[in-house]
Amino acid sequence: VHHTRGKRRAARLAQRRRHGIRAGLIGTTVVALLFAMVALVLTGERNVQFDLDGTPVSVRTRSVTVEELLRVRGVAIGTEDEVRPGLGASLADGMQVIVRRARDIILDVDGVLTTVRTTAATIPELRAQQRLAPELVPTAESLTIDPGGPVVLRTPRAVTLSVDGSTVTSDTTALTVQ
Repeated sequence: VHHTRGKRRAARLAQRRRHGIRAGLIGTTVVALLFAMVALVLTGERNVQFDLDGTPVSVRTRSVTVEELLRVRGVAIGTEDEVRPGLGASLADGMQVIVRRARDIILDVDGVLTTVRTTAATIPELRAQQRLAPELVPTAESLTIDPGGPVVLRTPRAVTLSVDGSTVTSDTTALTVQ
């Protein structure tokens, strides 16, 4: 009886050891996989859509944050510049990063010239930022703001032109009869 009890006890101890070793191996494997996943996330490449002042490009990067991406690409950010998402945001695959640098542009609204500071890349963005009247229309065909030229907006007007007894009515954005 004493001998049988000893064998059972030894068998239970051996089973506990095997179970402990198995649990230890599983735990070690799980921890190793977690470390590998974290390392992959932190050092893996991401495909990011990077839009700098209205010019979008696809970028493959190992950067972890928006700020690191901008530093690696040599993009300096000023206090009035706009960055979306924020500089501290973590990058993810497929994410869009938008940078609009503030600059002075000449705005011509119905012949009145002003210089405005803006981060807008398009006329609709400028219209929203400057709270411009919705009826103002650009005279240029493109809605993209040309950094070198003025942005010209006009209020359309209905005019009636009478010449030698003929009358023509049309809409125009011209400032003068000429």
